[in-house]
Amino acid sequence: MLARNLPQLRFLHMVCCEELEEIIEMDQNSIASSSSQGHLYPVSFPSLESDWIARRSNLKGLFPISVTHSLSNLKSLDIRGACKLEHVFGYQGELPAEDDEKRIVFLELKRLELSELPNLKSFAPMGYNFQFPLWVVLK
Repeated sequence: MLARNLPQLRFLHMVCCEELEEIIEMDQNSIASSSSQGHLYPVSFPSLESDWIARRSNLKGLFPISVTHSLSNLKSLDIRGACKLEHVFGYQGELPAEDDEKRIVFLELKRLELSELPNLKSFAPMGYNFQFPLWVVLK
């Protein structure tokens, strides 16, 4: 019942998770989901305030682009030393055609730190417009 508890998750801190390549598995339609006894539940993080990933992580992508709209309370995003990380927000398949779906606003984000990411190719898929109205710290 992981998907049912994700809305309550406030902090996600991962250090030295060498076996983990992705936090959320993408289904065939590129929509973030979690299954429980054959039922798919959309994954969302409405309470997540802080995400911190550090050292020796084999993550290739942090979140699918489909969960960005649920990150309304995210205040801090700190990713350091994830040597295999290729994108922060990724997408497999076709991108949505509607422009309003491509506009992502992080109303609460004040801190964004991305460092020691030698394989980082993109923050998000091309064509997405990210806005950070309260941004205070960028490293």
